[in-house]
Amino acid sequence: MGLDFECNGIVERVGSYSFYQKQRMTWINATLLYLKDILIKLEQKQEKQEEFENALFLHKKLEMWLDTDETGEMTIDYSEVYKTPVDKLHNMRLYGLYLWVYHSDCDGYYTSNDAYFIMESLVLIKNFFTKIEKKDYFNRDEENVSIQDYYLYEIFSSSIYTKSLIKFC
Repeated sequence: MGLDFECNGIVERVGSYSFYQKQRMTWINATLLYLKDILIKLEQKQEKQEEFENALFLHKKLEMWLDTDETGEMTIDYSEVYKTPVDKLHNMRLYGLYLWVYHSDCDGYYTSNDAYFIMESLVLIKNFFTKIEKKDYFNRDEENVSIQDYYLYEIFSSSIYTKSLIKFC
């Protein structure tokens, strides 16, 4: 049992539900590293104060998305995800992270706009995945990976270019 996406006759296996959950955690961690990198660069330049404050706010907010359960396993605190102001995510081109993490498997689809925002965010964070994670999601473990190497790229790009829904099946 697991999750598949379908769009325009293309069917892609997302993976088991635990793999999908693991991927959500990976995206959060990669985004935290991306934001930390942005903060370091902006602090060194001592400019773009508004962007710095937005990145700092989001970094703190995303740290709150992560929690541990009673067994010590890392989990996602969806109540914290829900409380995140999406305008701040849009300003940093990270709204796709919210869509990827907060979207319920039961909702049944992503719109082409959702697909666009998800890919937009992935472009920013993809090089902050670990080597093992890159191998899992990009089929390569190189330092810099291409968005076209992402294992769900074909279905997301099909949705974006044809304005079609990605259906969950």
